Amino acid sequence: METQREAELCQEIETLRSELMACQAREAEWKQAQTEDSTEQVRLNEQLRQEIAEREKAERELQTQISMLDGLLDGIADIVEIWDPNTLEYIKWNKTFNQVTGYSDDEIAALNPFTDFFDDAELERAEAAYARLLQEGQATEILTLINKYGNRIPVEYETALTRDVDGSPMHAIAIGREIAERLQAEERLRFQAHLLASIEQAVVVTDMSGHVVYWNPFAERLFGWSAEEVIGRKTIEFFLIADEQARQQQAEIMASMRTCGTWSGEYAARRRDGTHLPLQSTINAITDAGGELTHIVGVMTDITERKQAEEALRISEKKHRDLVEQISDVIYSVDSGGVITYLNPAIEALIGLAPEQVVGQPFAQFIHPEDLGQLQDNMQSLSSGEAPGSAEYRVLSPKGKVRWIRATSQPMVKEGQVIGVQGVLSDVTERKRLEEQLQEVARASERQRLARDLHDSVTQTLYSTNLFADATHLALSTGSTDSAREHLDEVRDLIWQAMLEMRMLLFELRPPLLEETGLAGALQTRLESVEARVGLPIEFVVEGERQLPSTVEAELYRVALEALNNIVKHAHANRASVHLTLDEERCRLVIQDDGTGFDPEDASRGGGQGLRSMQERVAQIGGRLDLETAPGRGTTVTIEVKA
Repeated sequence: METQREAELCQEIETLRSELMACQAREAEWKQAQTEDSTEQVRLNEQLRQEIAEREKAERELQTQISMLDGLLDGIADIVEIWDPNTLEYIKWNKTFNQVTGYSDDEIAALNPFTDFFDDAELERAEAAYARLLQEGQATEILTLINKYGNRIPVEYETALTRDVDGSPMHAIAIGREIAERLQAEERLRFQAHLLASIEQAVVVTDMSGHVVYWNPFAERLFGWSAEEVIGRKTIEFFLIADEQARQQQAEIMASMRTCGTWSGEYAARRRDGTHLPLQSTINAITDAGGELTHIVGVMTDITERKQAEEALRISEKKHRDLVEQISDVIYSVDSGGVITYLNPAIEALIGLAPEQVVGQPFAQFIHPEDLGQLQDNMQSLSSGEAPGSAEYRVLSPKGKVRWIRATSQPMVKEGQVIGVQGVLSDVTERKRLEEQLQEVARASERQRLARDLHDSVTQTLYSTNLFADATHLALSTGSTDSAREHLDEVRDLIWQAMLEMRMLLFELRPPLLEETGLAGALQTRLESVEARVGLPIEFVVEGERQLPSTVEAELYRVALEALNNIVKHAHANRASVHLTLDEERCRLVIQDDGTGFDPEDASRGGGQGLRSMQERVAQIGGRLDLETAPGRGTTVTIEVKA
C-alpha cells in the first residue's frame, strides 16, 4: 500500500509540473500579444493573474505534496530508494537509507543503485531482479548490500515501477528491509531442527491432551513408529503402558508438571513390537504468555544397557561378597582416621575376634608396639595417594598372642581425595619362623666358614710369623745380625699379609654401610679400605641409581668381595675395574683385572670353592654369572640380575 501511494503522489507531482509549464507558455504568448490588442491585453492580464494565482496555488499544493512525501519516506523504518530507470540516477531516498548505507545526501546523489552497493557475486542477481522489474513492473529479491564502511547487510527488496501516460518507465521504487535478525533466527531454527534430528535421544512433544505434535528421528528408530504414524495420536493409544503402576506414575508426572513444570526419573514405554523399554526421561512443561500449560516436552534415553550392567554388577558384587567372606586372607578397610570400617570373617582365625568385635576400633590397636612407627609411615604414604607396596607387621590378639602379617594396601580415592585405605592381610607367621631358622643355619654356616678361613689364612700366617720370630731370636743370640734382619723382613711381610686377610674377612660380613649407602656405597668403601691401601689402581664406575632388594644387594656384595679378594691375593694385577649398572629392569656388575688369569677347568678339578660359591650365590637371586679368563690374559667376571 505504501509503494502504491508513493507512486500516485509522484504521478500527481508530475501532472502539476506539466500544468505549470503550460501556464508559463501561455504567459509568454500573452506578452507577445499585448502590444497588438490592449483590450485583449486587459483580458490576458486578468487571465494571467488568474493563472498566476492558480500556479501559486499549484506550487503550494506541490510543495505540500513534496513535504508529505518527504515526511512519509522519512517516517518509514525500511529503506526507500527512488531512481530514474533510464539514467539510474537517484531521485529520492529516505533517512533510513542514509543510516544503513552511511552515505550523505550529496554522496548518494552521485552513486549508482547497483554497482556502488553490490559486489560481483551479488551484482548479477541484482541486475536480474532489475530486468524482472522492467518486464513485470515489480520484483522481489534478497541481496547483501555493502555500505560505506564495508559492512555486509542482508536486505529483502520489494521493487515497483511507475510509468507515464505513454507507458514509459518513469520511476523505480525500491523498499528494503534489513533481515539479519530474521536470518539469524532462521539459522537458529535450522540448527535446533538439525540438533533434534541428530540427537541420540528420543524427543517427543505432546499437547495437554496427550496428542503427539513432534516425534524426532531417534524416537522413530527407538520405538519403531514413524512421525507420520504418531503425530496427532494420543500417546496412551500406542506408546504408554496401560497397567495400574504406569497410570499412577503418569498421574505423578502430570502433578509435577502443574506444580513445578518439570519431572525427571525412570519409567517404561512400549515399542511397536510390544516389548517394554526402560527409559531415563526428563519432562518439561511449555507455557503460554499467560502461564498456562500448552505442551509437554519429553527427552528420553534408552537405559537398557545400564539396567543390564546394574544387574550384572549386582550379581558380581554378590559373588565378590561371597568370595571375600570365604577367602582365608583378611580383607580390610580403614577410614582416613585409621579406624577399621570393614573386615571379612578371616580376621577371627588371625586374632580370635569376629569382624563385628573389631570394626570401629583403631587399626593400630592390634599392632605390636615396636611396629607402630612403620605402620604410621606407611599410612602417611597411603594417605598422600602413594602405594608403598607390601609391609609386614606383628599383630597382637587380646590374649597376647603374636602373629606376623603381610599387608598389601592401596588408598581409596573419591573425587580426588583419599578417604581411607583398603587391602589384604596375609598370615606369614609360619614363613617368618622358617626364615628365622634358615637365617640361623646361614649364620652358623657363615661362622664355620669364617672359622675355616681364619684357620686357613690368618692362623697359618700368624704361626709362620711366630716361627720367623723364634729364628730371629736365635740369630741374634749367635750374633748373626744379617740373618736376623732377613727374618725380621719376613715377619713384617707376614704381619702385613695377616692384616690384609683380616680386613678382607671383615668386609665379607654384611657391614651396616650396605644398609646405609646401598651396594654402590659399600663397594666404594671396600675399594678405598683394601685395594687402595695395597696399592692396586682400580676404576669404579656406577651408572644409574636405584635401590635393589636387600637380599640381592647382600649376595652381589659377597660375590664382588670374593672376586676382589681373588684379585688381591692371586691375580698379581697391575690394574682392575668395577663397573656397576642399574636400570629399571636389571642390575649388571662387571669386575675385571689384567692379572695372570687361570684355567677355569683346572680350578674346578682342583676343588676351588670360591668360584662355585660365587655361582651359587648368583643363582640364589635368579641371576647369571659369566667368566672370561685364561692364563696370562686377565679375568672378567660379569653378573646380571633382573631385580
